[in-house]
Amino acid sequence: MTAFMPARRALPQLAPLALALAALLPLLPRAARADWTDAEPRLVVLRDATTRDLREFLGALERAGGHATVVHPPQAAVVHAEAGVLESPALGRWRFDVHAGALSPAELSAVPADASLAAAAWNVSLELRRLPVEFHAPDGGPPDAGPLPKEALQAEPPFRARVSANMPLGAEYYDTSEFFAGTTAVGIWLLTSTTVPYDWTTTEENTSIGGVQTGMQTWALRAGASARLQFWFDVHRDAMVSSAPILSPSSAMSTFVDEALAGAGWPGADAFARCFAYNNALRDSFDTNWGFSIFIADSDPAVNQGLFAGGGYAWGYYGGPWVYMSRYSSWAYNAANYYSAVPMHETGHIFYATDEYDGSLQTSGYLNARDSANVAVQCIMNQNLLTRVCQPSRNQLGWRDLDGNGVMEVLDAEPLCVLDARPPEPSPSPQLSWTGHAAVSTIPNLNPYGRYSPRHAMSVDRIAAVEFRVDGGAWAAAQALDGAFDGYGETFAWQTTLCPGPHAVEVRVSTLFGRVSTAPVMDSVTVSGAIAALSGAVRRADGAGIADVALLGLPGTPHTASGGAWSAALPCGWAGTVTPLSTNYVFTPAERRYASVDSTFLAEDFVAERIVPRTHRFADGADVAWAGDWDRDGFDDALVGSLATGSLALHLGGMAPDTVADCVFEGALAGGRGGLADLDGDGVPELAVALGGGADGHLEIFAAGGTCGDAPWLVLGPDGDGDGFAASLAGSFDFDGDGRADLALGRPGWGAGDAGRAEIHLGGPGMDAAADFVLHSDGGGGDRFGAALAPLADLDGDGRDELLVAADQHGTGGPGYARLVFGEAAGAPRVMRLAGPAPGADFGHVAAAVGDLDGDGAADLAVGAPGANRVLIYRGGAAFDSLPDAEIAPPHGGARFGSALAPLGDIDADGFDDFAIGDPDDGGGTGRIHVVRGGGTLPSTPAFTLVGQAAGEGLGHALARVHRFDGRAGAHLLAGAANGTACLFWFPEGATLAIGDAPRGPAPRRGLALAARPSPAAAVATIECTPTRAGPLRLEVVDVGGRRVRSWSAMAGGLEPVRVEWDGRLEGGPPAPAGLYFIVATHGAERAVARLVRLR
Repeated sequence: MTAFMPARRALPQLAPLALALAALLPLLPRAARADWTDAEPRLVVLRDATTRDLREFLGALERAGGHATVVHPPQAAVVHAEAGVLESPALGRWRFDVHAGALSPAELSAVPADASLAAAAWNVSLELRRLPVEFHAPDGGPPDAGPLPKEALQAEPPFRARVSANMPLGAEYYDTSEFFAGTTAVGIWLLTSTTVPYDWTTTEENTSIGGVQTGMQTWALRAGASARLQFWFDVHRDAMVSSAPILSPSSAMSTFVDEALAGAGWPGADAFARCFAYNNALRDSFDTNWGFSIFIADSDPAVNQGLFAGGGYAWGYYGGPWVYMSRYSSWAYNAANYYSAVPMHETGHIFYATDEYDGSLQTSGYLNARDSANVAVQCIMNQNLLTRVCQPSRNQLGWRDLDGNGVMEVLDAEPLCVLDARPPEPSPSPQLSWTGHAAVSTIPNLNPYGRYSPRHAMSVDRIAAVEFRVDGGAWAAAQALDGAFDGYGETFAWQTTLCPGPHAVEVRVSTLFGRVSTAPVMDSVTVSGAIAALSGAVRRADGAGIADVALLGLPGTPHTASGGAWSAALPCGWAGTVTPLSTNYVFTPAERRYASVDSTFLAEDFVAERIVPRTHRFADGADVAWAGDWDRDGFDDALVGSLATGSLALHLGGMAPDTVADCVFEGALAGGRGGLADLDGDGVPELAVALGGGADGHLEIFAAGGTCGDAPWLVLGPDGDGDGFAASLAGSFDFDGDGRADLALGRPGWGAGDAGRAEIHLGGPGMDAAADFVLHSDGGGGDRFGAALAPLADLDGDGRDELLVAADQHGTGGPGYARLVFGEAAGAPRVMRLAGPAPGADFGHVAAAVGDLDGDGAADLAVGAPGANRVLIYRGGAAFDSLPDAEIAPPHGGARFGSALAPLGDIDADGFDDFAIGDPDDGGGTGRIHVVRGGGTLPSTPAFTLVGQAAGEGLGHALARVHRFDGRAGAHLLAGAANGTACLFWFPEGATLAIGDAPRGPAPRRGLALAARPSPAAAVATIECTPTRAGPLRLEVVDVGGRRVRSWSAMAGGLEPVRVEWDGRLEGGPPAPAGLYFIVATHGAERAVARLVRLR
């Protein structure tokens, strides 16, 4: 078990002979610690998981307080977690099995194929941990080493840019095991040949792999939580070589390693080049910090005691790339515990720990630390005592902690922090913002055996948090501008509001491995502005004041507007929400937040509208559907179908879309059907259109980014049955859990008497016209099974989405029913039946996943029963069952309430999703659309109603949400009408929903809308303003002191947005300083203000 030591820019020189001394002792009692190291290990096997799923699960486990020491991709890991962690809600999205003891033969046979090796290794590791202690040395002394050092590399080490996010900061190609912390990929190669008896039995394979697992698991426990050790395994069971390696001396190891790697396709001029190529690729694939390989030769202890020819049974190179060892040697120290102790000892060499039994002093490792001169020191690197890692070895591995702060010395570097943008001094505004950069730093690499000169300073630590406090108060969290603190460097920002006077500000940084800034960054600011009274007005869009408004949320006595004007003085430090209430109007925006600010900067009015605007009207529009961004221009598109002509029109979105169809598909089904899904797996959804009728019904799928007239990418059907082929469609769901979208279509006229059926076509580059799953009705004719389809997010946590298939039994008088089909990769899927409420209910006429209505984190299901004037709500999540959890009835009796459904998202910005219900026959055929608000409980009544404009219009015949049709923020609802006049309703972002039913007159106007949506770090900011009418528009950028920085003038054309870009420069050309700015829009008597933060 000799360790090879690399010289600078050369392969390592051969270290003094290192014997593989193994003794896997029972774990000794440890002092109580509140971390995962006190928890007993468990084998966790995820169901139907990918390596990405497993990595996400392990991340959630870490955040919940657990840790995985050994990982077997793609489905299994050895986990240490205190009681309750594995049952915590944080892990609720995954389905997994937990094993505390050995798996029985029946349990082993039931384990998924990708986890069978992990299960067998787990059983072996439990046996190895129970082995007795043997503490003796063999007679005769150590065998001769044999192998000669490789003189020099054939080429200079290539530059290695970071490929994986976890490759250590500062590391390059040959830096694959510089210190023992973080995550390590381990390739296990079982060298085999046709030479009997050196051809590995299954038991021998499992024992060797289980031994490596036990050794790595013990390393993680010996290091403790501060090192965060985790090992990812890649096992090669049949690494074929030309002859039995155990019959050759150790000098032949490079030959056999080269043969094994070359046989697996790894390139390189020799064994070392191939092994470094494999180790780096493995590190990249598993996204680990380090990587090395273990090559194990089959042996027979009855022949030469399991030693290699010429003696010796294990060697390892300092810094990698490999360990080379015999499967088992009866000669070894503590031979009964050989399988785990030898891999553990040799892994110590890989991370630069030297042998402790030779009595000589030797320095090694990142810290250039000395080993012990005491030949009797108890240590894994001496007698292979798994319960002991002596302090000299700990120092060489990088675990030394001289200052006792709990952070190992190799990672105990002060994190860097710089403030980039600060408030002006003094600041006239009390609302202040800061931005800055934080980064981990490194300590010098002193390793005498490093492969580079100079040595690379490295770190595997990450930024975990940035906090600030004012005047010695409580620490508060700053925000990472990329969404999460998880990198070697991060840009952060925060805003706070301060009272007048001087203030001291401190900033500190924390890292993943526990380092906290010892010297926080300091800043100071003086707020000079006074806190004035807030004032404003509540007015209608036409400028008139509103008398019947109460203003809630202001401190002191509630304020009531008089003629629309209001004012209130604010105490310093007050923060709250001012909300206008009225029985007759909808307010946009619904709320304005004020937080101790001077009204000079935030004098914004509330604008009221009597009704949600109807912005576009389309001819021939009975049926409607969302088409995604088919032309890939950044705007969503819409499909509008005609009942009269059977055509389907595609309307492309844009900043100023018109109502003229951009593409027309002739010969569509009555009313037209269309949808989208990413079926070929390229990340961009395709457009599916149901065309033809009778025996010619078929589905044409068009590639995204195409143009009108393109040939379809794929055609499904026709089959000549005339069964309403693709009368319903569902896309953008993953039924088989392979990460690609699938497509479902309904055929309600299929079979005798319109029994109906549904088909699921699995997406992917090889998708063809054949159905992968076929679902049939429960009974006989008239079911119309497949009349409606609704894709649902994964309810049971198996990584596969579900599909609701409805049978409305229209025309038979039956109540209707639906079947919830649970996702499945192969075989017959599991099914749950949902029953209609009453005969003739048409239950299942429509169905839709309508978002998370009650805030429990799971999307809920709505099913329409228009024959009973009801919409039934089913609560989503793992507890989903066949009984409805809520029922919604129309406020005015209704006629076909529940004929259409569409999710709207959270249109009122209250944290709960909302949705729309169509009732096209209500109001004498005028039709209505009822908007339902989500809340803390499932809703039972609509919040407000949109009413058709003319008798016979039939508004609400079909509904679809279109996310960004004309570029304006907020939800867009595409509504089809029975008379063919589809229209688009716009819900301004954050609009309050009025309670009650207000009749609509002409399309109303809204207040002046203004938005500035840059990334704070972007060089160019985009400013967009949408006025209420034509006329001159002025846009200005002002600083916090009210001084104009830049201005633009334009002639507005009504409701069309006006967009300008600010390059961050002043009016005269020089760049504006970083900080907080305000965008002011003036359009006649209307005025709007928006904030803008610039970091550069």
